[in-house]
Amino acid sequence: PPTVVLEGRLGSGGLEAVRGRFDGGRLVLENPSLDLIGIGGSFEGAAGSLLPLEVRWQVDTARYGGERPVLVPVHLSGSVTADGEELVFEGQGVGAGGALTLELDGRHRFGTGGWVNFHMDPVSFAPGVRQPADLFPVLAQADLMDVGGTASGSGRYGWGDRAGSSARATLEDFSFATSFLSASGLSAELRADSLMPLVLPPGQRIAVAGVDVGVPLGAGSASFGLSADGRLTVPDLKIDWAGGTLWAEPIDLSFKDREQRAVLRAEGVDLSVLLAPVPVDGLEASGRIEGRLPVRLENGSIYIDDAMLTTSGPGTIRYRPGMSAIPVGAENGGMALLLEALEDFRYERISVRLSGPVGADMTGRVEIRGANPGLYDGYPIALNVNLSGALGDLLRNGLAGSRYARQAEEYYREGLQ
Repeated sequence: PPTVVLEGRLGSGGLEAVRGRFDGGRLVLENPSLDLIGIGGSFEGAAGSLLPLEVRWQVDTARYGGERPVLVPVHLSGSVTADGEELVFEGQGVGAGGALTLELDGRHRFGTGGWVNFHMDPVSFAPGVRQPADLFPVLAQADLMDVGGTASGSGRYGWGDRAGSSARATLEDFSFATSFLSASGLSAELRADSLMPLVLPPGQRIAVAGVDVGVPLGAGSASFGLSADGRLTVPDLKIDWAGGTLWAEPIDLSFKDREQRAVLRAEGVDLSVLLAPVPVDGLEASGRIEGRLPVRLENGSIYIDDAMLTTSGPGTIRYRPGMSAIPVGAENGGMALLLEALEDFRYERISVRLSGPVGADMTGRVEIRGANPGLYDGYPIALNVNLSGALGDLLRNGLAGSRYARQAEEYYREGLQ
């Protein structure tokens, strides 16, 4: 039980001094959930009066968030000045062995309500050392791994006629991975109008230096908002991709749904840049790709649902492998014809269809229309090739497949009859 010890001294003029100490107190607030355990401290009044009262206080354990705590338990300490109308206080908070430090200040007006402002000093995260869930248990179930970077923030918590919460957060040089993507060099200035439930008003902005979704992408940026009922709106999302741009049609989805969907658009993707990291000696290509990629997020995996990419105009494919790169048997039949055609292939159109889980077994179909002007008087070639495999591997699996060779031989034979 809480205890209070009061000491005073009476003089000829009345009360000359008063002081005391208290211990074992507890304060529980239900909305939002706040539990202050082990409240204690000391106080001293002014000469001749109990007020104003100066109080030094501490809280052994402060818990915020109930069954789903927002913060790790924090030890609080500070001072309060009380007069007949309000309490004015300031303090500090320490949690997770000093990894989390807070500065506090606020007021409580008797009979109405009050508020406390808090500021979180910068916290550094690193894989295998410290992760966000170590400080913010509410993130324990989030699909978030290998977080690095620095975070800082500030906010306000109010009660009574000032009930509510808000916050601001700054993320610098963040990196992280989820079950379906990884990102690096992320920076953001975020503002929350409510913490429980979390509400991020429209206009939040985020920038990232690089993203990998099974295929490496470049720098990107987005604006977004999150409503109290869990709806995410993203009116603007753009990512650099192989000399072009990958952008999203306006997104409006709910995290409560079993699946989330979005539509991405590719524009101006440069074939030469796209194929540059592909380990196929002697392969060159020119031209640009555009198209539509419907994306679905389900059970922690990204799926592409019947994406269609096409070249925006004619271009070239040149494949001139060294002798060590020519597949066994290429000197015979269709493979020889295919390799000869690809030495200077002028395509009119390339189209690609893709479906399936990114990073796992996708299915695809490539249709190529064109000719080699130096081969059989530029007789037109139409190749239709079925592909399967992880998205990042489809390009790497390419030109040595025997079915390409058989198809090339068939087209040439038909043309020469």
